[in-house]
Amino acid sequence: MKTTTAQELMDVPITEAVLDEAIERGRLRQKNSRQATAVNYRDSCLTISFKDGSSVRLPVKCYSEFDGFGVKDFANLKVGFSGAALCNEQLDLHISIAGMLSLHESKLPNKHPQKSRHHDG
Repeated sequence: MKTTTAQELMDVPITEAVLDEAIERGRLRQKNSRQATAVNYRDSCLTISFKDGSSVRLPVKCYSEFDGFGVKDFANLKVGFSGAALCNEQLDLHISIAGMLSLHESKLPNKHPQKSRHHDG
């Protein structure tokens, strides 16, 4: 376990410029991220749909968070946290979609393996 020491931060006044900058950073982050709009469960897979019209289908067996889930539990999954997570409020479960995608991508075979270069000496 990593120990973290709390730091005391000085109060910094919030000016209009600082506020405008924070709002713009938020807009850029939202524009550059995939925002989920829906989730559906079928045939032991979750289909997550995104705002840009794309979707991804993920097998639930790859995610231990869904161990012991029944059909009703999957039916109660909703998109939450502004499209960033899957939530089941009855089970107090919140799963990062980015984390799910990252795990899924790490399990895919490398489609473009790097070629090694050999030089004749």
